[in-house]
Amino acid sequence: MTTGIIESLNAVLKNARDLPVLQLVEELRNLLQKWFVTRQQQAMSMSTELTMWTDGELRSRYNMSATYVVEPINSKECNVNYAGISA
Repeated sequence: MTTGIIESLNAVLKNARDLPVLQLVEELRNLLQKWFVTRQQQAMSMSTELTMWTDGELRSRYNMSATYVVEPINSKECNVNYAGISA
């Protein structure tokens, strides 16, 4: 994971590499500040506490589960049918 972060920063800061150290650090600070503000705005606009990916995954699985047919076998077991497949 660290390698990915470093590669991302290297790609973004490619033009700033030739700057003096203080200007390079200032450029890095500005970049990180923009990223954090963007992420904060995205988080504030979300309607749930879940990430967008997680929310989409749960909705997809919920919609799929609505098509399951559950038939009781006895008081402790059920048979679940989905698209003709019995589990």
